[in-house]
Order: sequence, then C-alpha cells, then structure tokens
Amino acid sequence: MKECGARLILTPQFIDDAIENMDSDEFEDRSTRESVAVVVYTSGTTSRPKGVLLTHRNILASISNFHELDIHSDDIYCCFANLMFVASVYDLSLCLCIGCTLTLMPKELRKSVLGIAEYYIKNKITVTFLPPHMAKKYQAYDAGTPLRVLICGSEPARNLEKHSYRIAHVYASSEACAIVSHYWIEGEQSSYPIGKPVSTIRSYIVDEEGYPVSDGETGELWISGPQITQGYLNEPVATAKHFCKNPFTVEPGYERIYKTGDLMSQDADGNLICHGRADGMVKVRGFRIELSAVETTILKYPGIEEVKCEVYKDHGGENILFGYYSSKSEISHAELRKFMGQSIPYYMIPTGLIRVEHFKRNVNGKIILHQFEIPAEIDDHKKCALLYY
Repeated sequence: MKECGARLILTPQFIDDAIENMDSDEFEDRSTRESVAVVVYTSGTTSRPKGVLLTHRNILASISNFHELDIHSDDIYCCFANLMFVASVYDLSLCLCIGCTLTLMPKELRKSVLGIAEYYIKNKITVTFLPPHMAKKYQAYDAGTPLRVLICGSEPARNLEKHSYRIAHVYASSEACAIVSHYWIEGEQSSYPIGKPVSTIRSYIVDEEGYPVSDGETGELWISGPQITQGYLNEPVATAKHFCKNPFTVEPGYERIYKTGDLMSQDADGNLICHGRADGMVKVRGFRIELSAVETTILKYPGIEEVKCEVYKDHGGENILFGYYSSKSEISHAELRKFMGQSIPYYMIPTGLIRVEHFKRNVNGKIILHQFEIPAEIDDHKKCALLYY
C-alpha cells in the first residue's frame, strides 16, 4: 500500500457511503490511454512482489482479442480469479466492454470442485477460467454443465479430456496484461502447446545473445505489442532488465519488448511449446516463485545446514513444491512453517518438507540437481500433507 501510494481503500462501507452521498454532477474522466489504470503485484526473483503498471491502452488491447477465445456478448462469464490477479482485470474489463453478464466466484467455493460445479449450473455459467489442477478435478463433476468455453491457464495443463465445452489452454503474463497465446485442447495428452500468439502480440524466440533461433530450436520468448506494460513500479533496474526497445521492427505499437524468461520452441504448425523457465522460476498454485527465494528463507531457520527445493507435477498438471534440508538435529516442521510464514507468502511454503542425511554432490562440490525420487503419493495431496507435513 505504501509503495503504490494508494490514497483510498475501497471497502463495502466506503462504496455504500459514496452512493448515498453521490451528487448529480457529471463525472469528469481525466484518464488517457497511456495513463496507469491498475497496478498488479506479481512475484519476481525475490519474495517481494513487484508492481506491474497496466495502462488503459494495455487493457483495451488485451480484451480486444475476445473473439479469438470464442467469447460472445450474450455469455454469462464467471470470474474465478482472486481480484489481485491480472486475470481478474481481464475478466472484469472484458465483460464491461462487450456486455457479458459477469459473476464473481464466491471465495468459499474456490477450493470446492463440487461447489464450483453446482455454482456453474445454478448460475448458468457459459465461460469461465480454472487453473489446470482444478479443471482436471472439475471434469469428474461436469455432468449437466452449461459451460461453452473453459479457459485454462496459470501453469501448464495436462491430461484434460475432450468434453461438451471447448477448452482453451492459455499462456498469460501480468507484464503483457493477461493472455499472450492460446491453444484449443482436443483430447487427453501429457502436455499441450500454448498455441499461437493473439493478434495483438508479436513473438520472437531468441538465443542468449538475443538473436532469433533456427526453426524448432529452443530459446527465450520475447514478445511485443500494445499489451506490453510500462514496467515495474519504482523498480527501474528490474524494468530495464526485462523490457527493452524492439530490435526486430519499428511497427507502431510494437516498439517495446518484454523478455518473458520462459524457454520456448515452435512446432511445425507454428504453436509455441513451453520448456520451463530460463531463470529457475516456477509456478506454484498459480503464483510465480523463485526456488532460491524459498531456499534462502528455510536456510535462515536455526539448525538447518543445507536446503534444496524441487517441484513435481501431479497427474493433473499441478506443481507441488517440496523442500529438502539437512540438519544435525530434528526440526519441528510446524515451527519451521510458522517461521517461513513470517517472511514469505503462503504459496511459497512447501507442501512437503523432508529431512535428508546429506546431499549428493558433483565433482565440483556443487549439489546435484533433481537427485530425489518423486514421492509415490504425489497424486494424493491429502496423503502428502500427512506424510510430509
């Protein structure tokens, strides 16, 4: 709140009072297309989130692609995302602009698949967003669903079945004001492309020197277009690192590049295929986190000597975070979790904590990456919580 300089906090009471005391004077719109409309906070290379500056132009460009996701003005659209996510900015702005009926998923239902299914039927929802692990669970309860389009994103989707509704696998970014590309899922697969960029985005796959890679090769994805935001609030160094002048075109509206940090290749059909992060960042519970930030926090706990974090995918495509550590004496995991909660968000606290005798190392003395077996219980989250909590 202090960083973004917010002068007002909107509460239900504030809104009620504003309506009651509203005068009849016409509202003066002082905004411009280039002025900041929203600051969305997203996690970065540290545990401290960065404020992404979304302009009115960014939002308009983003929602202008609604037809590419088969969204119509007569749809009933359910906003599933928490209002702190860029997805909610897209959902709310889209519905206000094209005339969809908008509903907000009640907070108490977001973790209940049966509750979500019942809500969709009761409210005749035709379009919604779900993260992949929730989409996978929902498909077991979608009998009689009114859905026409299910938008699925925030992390890679896996093993989604073809149903009566269309499923759009989307790739999105706060720095690009939501949806960058999408791919229509036609059946169950262990992984899916993220598809082709929307019409307002240009994409470039480049090597470490910033030159385009050959067809089919893997490189970092850079993107440009009117969706590309101004950068990070009060973060000139981070802005300069991730945003730059476009070296590939002088086309108006595409003058700036955002370096996504995601490794991509392109298949023969032109679809983008994601190969993970170039900088060690991963998505857990829909949030981007840096594993080293989690490790640094755990290392601060008294008695812990070394730490390594790993992310494993369950059958539904959800990333599950595990933390491995070595210590000379027993560590209370309850106390360790409490300690972590004082300095990092809940989604950065590992689902599983495992004490190891020692870490294997290579000839250079560095800890060998990915040296642990995926827990056999990875698809049973309740069992994981009991065994590794």
